[in-house]
Amino acid sequence: CDTLIYPYDADTINEMVKWRVNTGHASENLDVRTGSTQLSKLCNKELWSFEQEEYRVMYDYLYQTMPGWSLSMLAIILWVLTTVVEFRAVLDQARAICLIPSIPPEESGIVRGDDGYEILGMRPIKKMVCLIFLCLPRLILAVLLSIVGCQYLAQTVSLNDIVLNSLAL
Repeated sequence: CDTLIYPYDADTINEMVKWRVNTGHASENLDVRTGSTQLSKLCNKELWSFEQEEYRVMYDYLYQTMPGWSLSMLAIILWVLTTVVEFRAVLDQARAICLIPSIPPEESGIVRGDDGYEILGMRPIKKMVCLIFLCLPRLILAVLLSIVGCQYLAQTVSLNDIVLNSLAL
C-alpha cells in the first residue's frame, strides 16, 4: 500500500465533475416535492451514499474551525523545522572537518599523549574523503527525508490522519 498516493487524482476529479453535471443536476433526480436537486441534497448532507461520504471528507478538510489546509501547513512547517536540525548538524560536522589544520603528506597528524591520542591535523585529501563519505550522504538523506515527509503530510486528507502522521514523523 503506497501511502503517498493522493486519493483525488485527475481521473477521480473528472469523475466527480461528470457526476455533478450528469447526475447531480439531472432533471430525473429532481425532488418534485421540494424542488431540490440531488446535488443540493448532497451539499445539505441529506444523502446516504458514497458521494456523500466523499463530500463529508472534503468538507471536513476545508471548512472546519481549524481547516485541514492550515493544519497541514502547520505540520509541514514543524517537520521542516525538525529536519533543519539535521541540516545544521551536517553543516557543523563539515565545518569541523574543514577547520582541522592541514598538514603536509610527510607529517603524522596524530600524536600519542598521556591521556590518549591527539589529532594535530589532516591531509587535504583525507578531509575531502571525510566530507564526501560522511557529510554528503547525511545531507542527501536529510534532503530526501524532508521532501518525502512534506509530501506525505501534504497528501493526507483526513484531519485525524494529519495529526497522527505529523506525530509519526
